[in-house]
Amino acid sequence: MLAKIRSLIFIPVFYGGSTPIIIASFIVALFSEPGTHYMAQVWSRYHYLCTRLILGIKVEMKGKIRNEPLLYVFKHESMFETIDLLRIFDKPVVIAKKELLVIPLWGWIAKKHGLLGIDRDGGGAAMRQIIKQAKRAIAEGRPIVISPRAAARITASARNCRPDLPAYTNFWACH
Repeated sequence: MLAKIRSLIFIPVFYGGSTPIIIASFIVALFSEPGTHYMAQVWSRYHYLCTRLILGIKVEMKGKIRNEPLLYVFKHESMFETIDLLRIFDKPVVIAKKELLVIPLWGWIAKKHGLLGIDRDGGGAAMRQIIKQAKRAIAEGRPIVISPRAAARITASARNCRPDLPAYTNFWACH
């Protein structure tokens, strides 16, 4: 029962608070790329604050996250880790489904931040496009984060790493 009450409080607080942050991010993104990255951090920290104080979620990170141009592969479990990546990494380039880029305001801001939208049914052509964009991110010194669709089906008892995915950088960080 307490979890339902917390969720009912979280939804209007998080989304209500996100609205002015997204609007401000849109304005900032018109003029400043560094400002866009900063606003993404603000939104992610706001999300973390809401989840910590309202939902009681604590984040425990084991090991050191290297904030450098490496490919990080995460199991996608929920919206939580997707938003929290913006807090954990400095200017991460996230590879995600292209459908996210059509969300009003948010999609445009996400693209300005560096979100790489992939056509999950696009096959080799889509992969080549992502590789081209990822090389640009590596040249900028930015970490690249992906949560492959198949990884969402891996249970907690399954392997932590997807060795069958091609590695395009010199390092894999698997969680």
